[in-house]
Amino acid sequence: MSGLDDDSLGLLRDSTAELVSRVVLPGARTWDERGCLASSVARAMGELGLLALGAPEARGGVAADPRVVVPVLEVLARGDGSLALAVATHALAVACCGERSQERHLLDTWLSWAPSAGTCQALPDGDGWTLQGPDVALVMADQAEAAVLEARDGDVRATFLVPREDLQAALGPRCALGMRAASIRQLRLSGLRVGKAARLDPEGEPPFEHARSFVAAIALGLGRVALDDAVAYARSRVQFGEPIAALQAIQVKLASMATGLEASAALVARATGAPSSSGGPATAARLFGAREAVRVCSESLQIHGGVGYTCDLPAERRLRDARWCIQAWWSPAAEREAIVARLRSPA
Repeated sequence: MSGLDDDSLGLLRDSTAELVSRVVLPGARTWDERGCLASSVARAMGELGLLALGAPEARGGVAADPRVVVPVLEVLARGDGSLALAVATHALAVACCGERSQERHLLDTWLSWAPSAGTCQALPDGDGWTLQGPDVALVMADQAEAAVLEARDGDVRATFLVPREDLQAALGPRCALGMRAASIRQLRLSGLRVGKAARLDPEGEPPFEHARSFVAAIALGLGRVALDDAVAYARSRVQFGEPIAALQAIQVKLASMATGLEASAALVARATGAPSSSGGPATAARLFGAREAVRVCSESLQIHGGVGYTCDLPAERRLRDARWCIQAWWSPAAEREAIVARLRSPA
């Protein structure tokens, strides 16, 4: 999968879209209601190579390269935001495992990841470390085989691969707002002990900053499918003898939705081709894209009318998932501060 050219990337997107149509769309509502992805989904993802996106190029992966992962996540989000989020976090986790992903056979199951390097400390404790930091949101907490956690060991950035059995006692309540099938739970880092064997030694800088581009891509996918649904419904819903798409009020909504998504897509494209850094293009793409996704999904629900609020249609689920993208792992206020700090810094 390494070194994908445009034709190969197009083929991967088409294969992912076929999987979304065949497997994801029929199952997304059930996964959301149950609060977990079907066990067969990981196998389907693996057969397509989507669980190897974070693997080193020597193993056929792309090391979580946004140029490959971002288009795939957008397509997956059109089917289910939770699945796209699971694939994104898995790719980031595998990219940190390097060659150890082969030793642990971790490309056949889910891995999780949580950003905490800026606020979590790894304190030496016997033959391991004890982590001390605030709670973090852990994606796929109930289904992941292990989780990649980051912390500061003195002045050094440390990364740990923590198995599921060591995480269980530290797991808190579920985050029920959105992305329900991704089984997001609070992880209490304060006092969590990790053994010596858990320490990873990633090659180069861990690709954690790519997470912002990944969330922006998921938000874009949710917004685009919400717009498609709104257009289709507006064309089919007839009132006073004509489709509601002919009404000026509906046309204004649709035009505004499409314009916002085009701007979001441009920011995602810029972030994908730019170096990732706090306050950079990826930060702007996530901050703006998540907000636009919420607006577009909300307008789509309004266009659907009363039926949009029911579980019979995916409109309300997509709005819930888009709202999660606004908070994700970073607060909007912190990201605005990072953008302002970057503007003030010398060129």
